[in-house]
Amino acid sequence: MVVLLLLCSAARAYGQENGAMEGKVKDAGGHFLSATTVRLVDIYDLMPTKTVQTDTAGRFYIDEIPFGLYNCTITQTGMRPMTVDSIPVTPHCGTINLGDLVLLPRNVVHSR
Repeated sequence: MVVLLLLCSAARAYGQENGAMEGKVKDAGGHFLSATTVRLVDIYDLMPTKTVQTDTAGRFYIDEIPFGLYNCTITQTGMRPMTVDSIPVTPHCGTINLGDLVLLPRNVVHSR
């Protein structure tokens, strides 16, 4: 924790006060999903910090993210929501790439 605070302080001294995040959203068949909502929430404030939608190739990019710890929730009509928990945005992360995120249809039931 002390190291993270020192890193944040050093970055602010150099004028770096924000991070960025990117990724792609697709369905189980591998088709990229456009117009999918990607919401970044600061876990300490529990308020949406940034909300964007994926482009026609399923890509999203969020910039100007203040340093902190976030949950990223991905939602699309007819699909089960997905949440990526506890994503640290720090001065040394650069752009965080969440990779390909797969949403499942709401009506799919997992068997044991």
